Amino acid sequence: MISYSKLQKLFRKAADLELNKTISERVIVFLKKKLNDMFYVAEEKARSEGRDYIKLSDLPLTKGFKNSMDEFVNLEEVVDVAPIEKFARSVTAYTMDSDLIDNLGIIAGTLFVLVGRVIKLVNPLAKRPGMDEVERAIEILDLTL
Repeated sequence: MISYSKLQKLFRKAADLELNKTISERVIVFLKKKLNDMFYVAEEKARSEGRDYIKLSDLPLTKGFKNSMDEFVNLEEVVDVAPIEKFARSVTAYTMDSDLIDNLGIIAGTLFVLVGRVIKLVNPLAKRPGMDEVERAIEILDLTL
């Protein structure tokens, strides 16, 4: 999905955090779960509208998430779309419109940034968060996203 070094750089830039490999792997598992959840909801919306394809607007992106997308873009970091698109295609039988595909890297990057920022809310002094802090952040995001 994303290299360890790229994820490290992103977490340092977004939340001033250092992640070890075990925590990085846990964050990637969370990303996959959230993308799966988002595409599940998107499929339901497309199906209810009689479409066999998913649009960006079908994803359940709240105003807060959209604001965080803007913040991710302002970090001037790029998450490679190809592995995200490959994963997305593995969890949905629906096709995706080009606008959605073009935004997959931003959506994934935003999820990573949100994990980092919630870790900082859980423990503002964290520099190298432990698994407990990461799990608490993930639980909070799982309840809200």
